Order: sequence, then structure tokens, then C-alpha cells
Amino acid sequence: MKKIIFLFVVSLMATACSKKNKDITLPIDLAERPLQLVLDESESGILESDDKIELVFTFLDQFDTSATALEGIKNGHASNLRVTASLTDQVGFNDFSTLINGMNAYYEVDDCTNSNDLNISLNPSLDFINNTISFDIPAGQTEVIVELEIETSVFENNTIDEERGFNVSISDLEGVGAGSIVKYVKDQNWEVKILDDEAIFGTWVFDHTATGLSDWLALFGNFNDELQGLTSADIEGIELEFSLGEVNAKITLVETELISECGTSEEVNKEIEVEFDIDDITDFINGELVLLTELEDSNGKVDEYEVAGEFNVLGNILTITLKFENDGLLDEYTFDLIK
Repeated sequence: MKKIIFLFVVSLMATACSKKNKDITLPIDLAERPLQLVLDESESGILESDDKIELVFTFLDQFDTSATALEGIKNGHASNLRVTASLTDQVGFNDFSTLINGMNAYYEVDDCTNSNDLNISLNPSLDFINNTISFDIPAGQTEVIVELEIETSVFENNTIDEERGFNVSISDLEGVGAGSIVKYVKDQNWEVKILDDEAIFGTWVFDHTATGLSDWLALFGNFNDELQGLTSADIEGIELEFSLGEVNAKITLVETELISECGTSEEVNKEIEVEFDIDDITDFINGELVLLTELEDSNGKVDEYEVAGEFNVLGNILTITLKFENDGLLDEYTFDLIK
């Protein structure tokens, strides 16, 4: 009788284990997961006076099976690949052949060297009949940067053009393993926007010898304590730069420093920067905006701060009023800048 009971218990245990493991998926071999080629950004913006557009094609990070890089690692493909991307949905111009007058493609070897420096060609190609660009990704490379050379005269005018640009999307991938162990993310667009420098976009100069300097240092000194205590004599120049989704307040000092890079040294003026994300903007000529920035304290805690304001662009003059709540008090500052 005891033997029968034992067999019955074993049977129940086996059944329970079977039910418990029924919905478990055995881990797959990470080496067999396909590489995914993507465009690095969803959108980018250049000024109408800029002479090139930069696009980045990269592989998505994969799991690191060694567990030494928890955020994942970037892998390349074992064989050479040929990428084709389509240019579509142009706005503000009719023909890509009038806008793009050249193309370059390269990968970075290190901080000081890229494939062009080593005379390695990625065979960039422009096709204005099908409106495509093509280039190679050599075996093992994880990222390729494509530069499209722009004819700036296409957008040179004295009017405000809010909608100009085009889309880029990967449309074909050729090579050993393409479509099976290496793929591209379909229907992903990189929206290129041509920003009008008659609007708020671009670099504006603030006169650091003006009486408003103390207000400028008081406002932006909330986000970088290096600004505190500066005087006009310490400052070489002040700029406020508006780009797509970002604002950068840059103060160039009279004080210089020696910068060594790629085997050469250069004496340059020190710079202090405060960067903001544009959380909201209602117009590009006369509107309101909300700026966000983050600060990390000595304990590693990160806090987000908001600066709200309104602005008006009249010719080459930007008048902007910015408001910041500091210790329960709302400080308001108005600045005039020149482009």
C-alpha cells in the first residue's frame, strides 16, 4: 500500500511540474537574434544657411550575454552590407536634385580619426530618379554617418517659411544575412526640418556691456554657479542659440585655457553653457515658450526646473521675457538681443 501511495505522490508532482512549466519559454540563443538597423533620430533641424545635413544609421544595442554592460552592447554584422534610404515628402522645394549637391559617408575609427582619413570609401551614391541614397556598412562596423551637402541658395529669402524639409527612411538592405540575421526597422522616418533664420532659430547676441547683464547672470546663474560673481570685464561675449527643440545660453569668457586634442594644442576662450529643452513653443515669430533643464546636486539627486517666457522677433531684434520661480518668488527678466 505504501508503494502505491508513493507512486501516486510522484505522479502528482510530475503533473504539477508539467502545469507549472507549461507557459515557460526556453531562452533563445542571443547570437541568433537579428541585428536591427535604424535611423538614430526621429527628427533633426538645420538652419536654412547650413550647408549640410547629417544623418546617422546605427544598429540597435543588443543584450550583453557576459552581463558586464547591463545597458547592452552595440554589435556589427559579420559581412559587408549595402544600405539604401529613400528621400520623400519634400516640403518647400520641388526637386531633391536642386537641394542636394553632394554626399559623404563615413564611420568613426576613434575620437580623432574616421574612415575618410584612412581613404576608406563607403561608396556613397545619390539617385535623383528614384530619390534614394546608398552607402556601404563594412563588416563589423556599428554606425555610419551620412552627410548630405545642401545648396543653401534654395531657401535664401527674406520671408518666413514655417514648413520646409523632407523625410528619410531605410528602404533596402543587401548583403549576406540581410533579411534574416540582420534587418532594418521598416516605416521609421527621420524628419529633416529646415529652420528659418528669419524666425527665432539661430544665434542671438546679448550685449554684455549693457545694464541688463546683472539680470542675465542672475537668471542663468540659477543653473550654473560659475556665472555667479562675473562682471562685464570677465566676459568676451554672450549668445543665445535656438535650434530644433533646444536652447543654449553660452557665455564666452576673457579667460583662456589650453585645449589639447588629437595631438595638437590650442589656446581658446573658456565657455560656460546652460542648455534647455524646449518643452513648448506656440509660434516662431511672436509667441510663448516653456524651457526645461535639469540639475544634479552633490548627492546625485536630479531636479527639473522650468523657465517660462514670451518673445517677439522683429527683423534682427529678439525681445524675450523669461520668468523663473526662485524660492517661492517669481523673477521676471526682459532682454533684447541682436542676430
